[in-house]
Amino acid sequence: MQKIVPNLWFQGNAAEGVEFYEHALPNTRVGDTSHYPTEGLLDFQKDFAGELLTAVLEIDGYQVLLINAGEEFKPNSAISFLLNFDPSRDDNVKATLKGVWDRLS
Repeated sequence: MQKIVPNLWFQGNAAEGVEFYEHALPNTRVGDTSHYPTEGLLDFQKDFAGELLTAVLEIDGYQVLLINAGEEFKPNSAISFLLNFDPSRDDNVKATLKGVWDRLS
């Protein structure tokens, strides 16, 4: 069981992030999602009415939570993730790695 779930903050574009990472990384699927309500929102949430609020990406069995919000926090390099391309699990590991690199870059 995964004990820590990394959270990635997006500034209004988490839906794009979900689509990007789902297609860029192998063995990735979208898990649970939630959306902002359409009524009863606080002033700072009104621009997000009905939009994606959170989405869980399952990347090779590991969960990452994407949060869709405003500009309260700025992305920075305080955290990094390592993807292991293991030749014992993938006969075409070089091609897989090259494909991921091309999509991410």
